[in-house]
Amino acid sequence: MLATVINVVSFDLFFIAPRGTLAVSDVQYLLTFGVMLTVGLVIGNLTAGVRYQARVARYREQRTRHLYEMSKALAVGRSREDIALTSERFIASTFQARGQLLLPDESGALRPLTQQPGLTSWDDAIARWSFDKGQPAGAGTDTLPGVPYQILPLKSAARSWGLLVVEPDNLRQLMIPEQQRLLETFTLLVASALERLTLTASEEQARLNSERESLA
Repeated sequence: MLATVINVVSFDLFFIAPRGTLAVSDVQYLLTFGVMLTVGLVIGNLTAGVRYQARVARYREQRTRHLYEMSKALAVGRSREDIALTSERFIASTFQARGQLLLPDESGALRPLTQQPGLTSWDDAIARWSFDKGQPAGAGTDTLPGVPYQILPLKSAARSWGLLVVEPDNLRQLMIPEQQRLLETFTLLVASALERLTLTASEEQARLNSERESLA
């Protein structure tokens, strides 16, 4: 818009009599100025729209690439520790955040599988509530919104597998709806990977049991 106004003013100063002033000797030029200003504003808005669409397209392309790379990395994980390390690495690179998986141990207590320096200590009671209810907690939610992190359940169609704690460098950036949708997709990928590990282990155990029975 500023460039459009400057162009109109420059045209008046240097090409319209009396030159060197903003005065206009012929009122017909006022219509010309109006048309120039309108056309300039329309073109400016169209240009801004094209640039915005280009930024959106680049972001979506980047998001798709991150999801593909993460799903591929999770697919080759052979243990819960592999899944945790892969998840935390992609959380760091995609969201500029520290992330940590909390998974239930044999007693049902939620435990981290890795060490994450710099991550704010989470509230154990809220983490347990989030896991039991299958609801997010922390920043951006109605449950403990004042903390600098989010607690997100890792849910598949079958059950809840654990939690993902995410603490970003810029909390406001993480609260953008598009980022929240991407983070939700990440949790689905992690939950699916954990479910796959469990199913694979169950199938392997069933195979071993069958072999033992056949040898008995």
